[in-house]
Formats: sequence, structure tokens, C-alpha cells
Amino acid sequence: MLHLVLAAAVAISPARIDAAINALDGIATQVQKRSGIPGLAIGVVRDGKIVYAKGFGVRKVGTNERVDANTVFALASISKSLSATVVAGEVGAG
Repeated sequence: MLHLVLAAAVAISPARIDAAINALDGIATQVQKRSGIPGLAIGVVRDGKIVYAKGFGVRKVGTNERVDANTVFALASISKSLSATVVAGEVGAG
């Protein structure tokens, strides 16, 4: 879904990277609507610098605690397998 994962391994023009980053707000909103997840955060590092960091939605259903760029999610051991699955899917997609 998000092709920035392989940006370091595949030659992508700076203009395409900028366009992808600019599309993240809309992508996040679509993901929330389709999945029903209450909140998410996205961070993008480009050339060793954070170029995008933003939270969307709430931390917990029924609260007004907003997700922000500094929200820490309790993913535990699932983060490694989740990351590997995303990368494998992107590699498979070409």
C-alpha cells in the first residue's frame, strides 16, 4: 500500500517521494475509514531527517486523547513480523 518502505532500495525520483509524502494525510484518512481503527501515526525519514510525522484519530475508542507524532503504541513482538510482512508484500508487488 505505501511504497516508501523500499525508497532506499529502488531509484525513486525526489518528485515522486514528495508526492507520496504529500498524499499521506489522505491515505491515513482512507485507512481509518476502511479499517475502523481509532488512531494511527505515520513517520517518514528521508536522508536521515524526519520529514513527516503526524498522528490521526484517537488513542482509545471513547476518549478524546488524540494520536500525535509522539504517541507510543504497544506493539510488542508483533512489530518485527508486521514490518517484515509489509516489506515482503512490497517486494512481491515489484
